[in-house]
Amino acid sequence: MDGTLYDVPDSDANAVAYSRGSNGSKPHPFPQVRLLALVECGTKAVIGAVFDSFPVGERTLARRPTPGG
Repeated sequence: MDGTLYDVPDSDANAVAYSRGSNGSKPHPFPQVRLLALVECGTKAVIGAVFDSFPVGERTLARRPTPGG
């Protein structure tokens, strides 16, 4: 399992759906999505993936079922 953050376009809809990180003094310029993927080591095939807004942690995402899983 591994997680990463992606910037998404700064649209009104994305600003409502996803949070922005910050450096402590100002917000990140784009909303961010956290992606957690389960990947098979040998083939590197993606077995499942879930995503949510920036503040949702990887441990929380790991407990969620993947679509079709």
